[in-house]
Amino acid sequence: MFRTLLAIIASLLALPLQAQLSFGLRGGLNMSQTDVSSLSGTNLNELFHVARRDGFFAGPTLFISLPISGLGVDVSALYDMRKVEIDGKNINQQQVAVPANMRFDLDLLPGLFGAYFAAGPQVSFNIGHEGFSWTDREAVRHTFRLQSSTFAVNLGAGLKISKFDIGAVYQLPIGRTADLISIADTIDQAYEVSRSTSRTWQLMLAYRF
Repeated sequence: MFRTLLAIIASLLALPLQAQLSFGLRGGLNMSQTDVSSLSGTNLNELFHVARRDGFFAGPTLFISLPISGLGVDVSALYDMRKVEIDGKNINQQQVAVPANMRFDLDLLPGLFGAYFAAGPQVSFNIGHEGFSWTDREAVRHTFRLQSSTFAVNLGAGLKISKFDIGAVYQLPIGRTADLISIADTIDQAYEVSRSTSRTWQLMLAYRF
C-alpha cells in the first residue's frame, strides 16, 4: 500500500509544467454495508446481526487539469469516519483517506455546467481505536479488530455546476477491512477468525476555489 501511495506521488511530480492546479474542499456522506464471513466462506451476517450505519468524510482536494483536453487528476486528504453496529455494539472507524482519481470532465456549458467521471485507488490509514471488544449473553467474547491500513478502488460520476462538483462514488475494497475474533470465556477456546469487508456508497460535494 505504501508503495502504491509513493507511486501516486511520484506520478504527480512528473506531470508537465503546463498542467493547471487548483485547490478545493470535499465532503460528503458514507453509506457502508459491512459483510462478515468466515475464512471458509460461510456468511455470518445473520449470526452477528450486522447493521448498516452511516458516516461522513471531509478534507482538502488538489485538482490537476492535464494538457489533454478533458483529462485531469484529483487527490484528496480526507478525515473519514464510518460506523457499523454488530450485536448492538456501535463501532466507529476513524481514518485518513487518500484517494487519487483520474478524471474525465465534459463541459456542456464551459464554466457553468458539465459532467465528470472519475476512477482511481484509495489508501486509508486508521487513526482511531484498533479494536473493539464485547461479551454476548452466551459468555463469548468478541473482538472486532480493524486493519491499520486498507486499500480500495473508487468509481464515481457526477455533475459540475459552476465551481461545485456533485456526485456519487462506489468504493470497492481490496482485501479485508477488519477481523472478527470470538473466544468462549468458559473454555478459553478461539473460534474461527472471521473477516470483515465494507462496501461503501458515497454522496460527495466538492468546491473549487
